[in-house]
Amino acid sequence: QGKSTMAAAAVLMLRRWLPLLFVCSTDALHVGWSSTYVHTIRSVSSLARQALRHRREVGVCLENRSSRLHQRRAGLPRAALEATELSSAASAIVNSISSAANGAAMRTTAVWRGYQTGSIEDAAIRLVKLCDECDETDAKIAELSKSSAEPEQLTLAKQQRDALASERWWLLASLLRRDHDMYLQSASFLKDRIPREELPSILGVPLPTKLAAEHETASIGATGGDEDLVPACALPEVAYSENLLDKFLLFVFRGLVQRQIGFKSALSGFDGLVEEGRYYMLRATEQQQHAMVYNALAGLLTPAMPLVYKPFMSGVLGNRTFGPWFYAPLATAVVTPPFFNFLVGPSRPNLRRDGMPGGLVVEKCRFLQQSQCKGICMHMCKLPAQQFFQQELGMPLTVSPIFETQECQWSFGEVPLPPEEDPLIPKGCISDCTSRVAMKEARITGAKPCL
Repeated sequence: QGKSTMAAAAVLMLRRWLPLLFVCSTDALHVGWSSTYVHTIRSVSSLARQALRHRREVGVCLENRSSRLHQRRAGLPRAALEATELSSAASAIVNSISSAANGAAMRTTAVWRGYQTGSIEDAAIRLVKLCDECDETDAKIAELSKSSAEPEQLTLAKQQRDALASERWWLLASLLRRDHDMYLQSASFLKDRIPREELPSILGVPLPTKLAAEHETASIGATGGDEDLVPACALPEVAYSENLLDKFLLFVFRGLVQRQIGFKSALSGFDGLVEEGRYYMLRATEQQQHAMVYNALAGLLTPAMPLVYKPFMSGVLGNRTFGPWFYAPLATAVVTPPFFNFLVGPSRPNLRRDGMPGGLVVEKCRFLQQSQCKGICMHMCKLPAQQFFQQELGMPLTVSPIFETQECQWSFGEVPLPPEEDPLIPKGCISDCTSRVAMKEARITGAKPCL
């Protein structure tokens, strides 16, 4: 029993890490380290799911316990029982490693093929064919799930689907880097066939037809005939859950904000932070708002963070700047989410507008959803965050909120445009802006909540 348990544990470790190391090492030879890590991020979850799917096979060596007891009652020799058990465990190990290696090899080949295809003139045609193959494989998986097919057949079909998705993602990534306009045309044309979360970059890509129609229907009449108002997000609100780290960071950040503005909301948690931000926005100039957030971020990160980040990420050594280093944008995008979620909600790494690693997309900004205010978004998040990263950490940052969906793209290492020159920033206030209503109630006429 002890040998079987150890064998099962060894199999699980090999299944979790061997395919991942295999993908990293082989893909690095072709694509380069930066692109390799982008693919690795996307591979971790699928490899973990793959390991869980095969845990049933690994469990064979543990299930032999009851069989061994039954055979002992039949009077079989102990040596024969141990040989049978070890043979079964070895077979499970070989099958599991073989399946994992096959899936990793399929995905690695797909990555290389997609990266190469994205640089040819017929990339758009291959992209459509990949969507067709993905749809066919999805139908096959659904059919196998309903039937009494062997688990190996279903596993193979899912591996093929993962490989097709990887090839499509890398084709789009290569196309984004080579020809941004062609990427937008292709992604927009296939917006109903490629899930939005499987796009390398969401900037400039319209919503799927169904969601866009719902958004347009909900926006009719929302502006009240005022063309200067931006239609509010009509997508369903998301309920956010906070872990212990989120609660701790929120508590610390609220304390820093309260000391800056001299006001404490009676509301608890995140609601209180939003009310405190709106209170200060209605009474302070834009520069004062930027300074408040700048100082709060500096207090949250402590003086030690710039001392570590600047030389190792931004390449700032003394009075000379050699960076940012090639790995810094991607490393920042990977490390940021756990310490970032308490303000904006879940996020995931993606590619920047230029197709390079270092992007981070917020799935639906918690702060924007709660405040429904473009002014708070611009002057208490976007602009001060860009200023803080550039001046304190030496890392250029572009924050691109998408008010239509309340998504937000953070691009580390990308120099931001002035707000008045950024085509992604619409003019006017959001139609459901609660700050505009609060201004009318307080009869405040001098404040300008929106650009």
